Amino acid sequence: MSRKLINRFLESKGLLGGKKKVAFEYEIVLTNTRKTEESVNVIDQLPISRNEKIRIELLEPDERNVQIDQQKRIKWLVQLKPNETKRLPLKYQIEFPKDARVSGLE
Repeated sequence: MSRKLINRFLESKGLLGGKKKVAFEYEIVLTNTRKTEESVNVIDQLPISRNEKIRIELLEPDERNVQIDQQKRIKWLVQLKPNETKRLPLKYQIEFPKDARVSGLE
């Protein structure tokens, strides 16, 4: 299994007192190297903000195709046939006031 950052995009809106958005796009790659079909649980997590002015929005996958708990953990249940590779997209954006300092977005 591997997880890599595919894209990071920063967008600013408004000249005075506007907002910033940072979008992150990841790809999780699973490969079954066994000779039997395997069922795999993949768990990742969205960032969590304690500041109500900072919003995190899941863009992909569709929430109907995964389980998301209260701690914003995303869970996929993946069936892999022998020698099969599957790619799981994870895309989210963080929106915050332009003047706010948000750590961990580098």
